[in-house]
Amino acid sequence: MATVLIVDDEPNIRRMVGALLRSEGHQVIDAASGADGVARANEDDPDVVLLDLMMPGSMDGMSALQHLKETHADLPVIMMSGRAGLSDAVTATKLGAINFLEKPLTPEGVLFAVGAALELRQTRRVARELREELGLAGDMVGESPEMKRVVELIDRVAPSDSRVLITGESGTGTFAIGCTAMALVPADSQRSTRSLRRPQSRS
Repeated sequence: MATVLIVDDEPNIRRMVGALLRSEGHQVIDAASGADGVARANEDDPDVVLLDLMMPGSMDGMSALQHLKETHADLPVIMMSGRAGLSDAVTATKLGAINFLEKPLTPEGVLFAVGAALELRQTRRVARELREELGLAGDMVGESPEMKRVVELIDRVAPSDSRVLITGESGTGTFAIGCTAMALVPADSQRSTRSLRRPQSRS
């Protein structure tokens, strides 16, 4: 199934969460510090990271999160903490964390968060592959007022869980806009199941 990296200085957390995830068929690797966690991510390329917020040493969870997102932008990171405040959760989200689990952890909460993270990773991968297939690997560019308006609209609809219909004549970039919006699925939409339908040619 998936490879999950658990980064926590508490051996019991690593052991119990690891056993839970292995029972679901996942491969588990772990690290006892932020610095070791970043190193393991670089070495093993996990699919999801469970990262403790407060750890001793030169790199706490927030610093580790920042390093991970700089080098693994698409890697879903789930933060964990028993003493975090609202400001910590907000900061972690701004840095790229997709979820924040409060300790004591529950099996249901962990499995739900990991499942949602894997779904988000797959959605981003499919969107990226579609963009590459269509020759759209780079960001949409343009300086005209019309193009800037299109980019603004994409930024507005990407966080939405609603279905969005994009219309236009063939060849005007409607599918490209859909791919771009899919690639911008934000952290707070990881529970959504999204799909993108290629427009059909009209005879």
